Amino acid sequence: MPELKEPISFTIDAHPVSKKNSQQIFQNPKTKRPFIVPSKPYKAYLKAAEPFIREARQFGRDYDSPMNITAKFFVGSARRCDLANFINALADVLVFYKVIHDDSYDIVVGWDGSRMAIDRVYPRTEILMTPIEERGYQLSLTEEQLQEEW
Repeated sequence: MPELKEPISFTIDAHPVSKKNSQQIFQNPKTKRPFIVPSKPYKAYLKAAEPFIREARQFGRDYDSPMNITAKFFVGSARRCDLANFINALADVLVFYKVIHDDSYDIVVGWDGSRMAIDRVYPRTEILMTPIEERGYQLSLTEEQLQEEW
């Protein structure tokens, strides 16, 4: 899989949405087990994101090297929003279109600099993917060393 070697930025010109709001619960007719389906606004955002990811020539790149992703979510209203839910939705979009291989901590080491803002005229998501040298952190201290640290 390719490595992210230099910063890449692109914009998704669609109103950002949270994946967790308005999820729908359906029941499998055969097994009678419930399952969750993403909301209609999230599905629309997922579909709207595709041409912008293709235009940025990132579709199917499947990066698996450590990176920081900075996402600036410009929403169209002053309603209270949860940044973590927007980040989660964007991460799932990037994995779905194989921009990144996975959104685990050893690939997406951080979301530093991500934030929300209001732009009633031009809602969008601005994305900056920056390569970094380190992989996700792994605790390798012994119990004694941990006690000494604290």
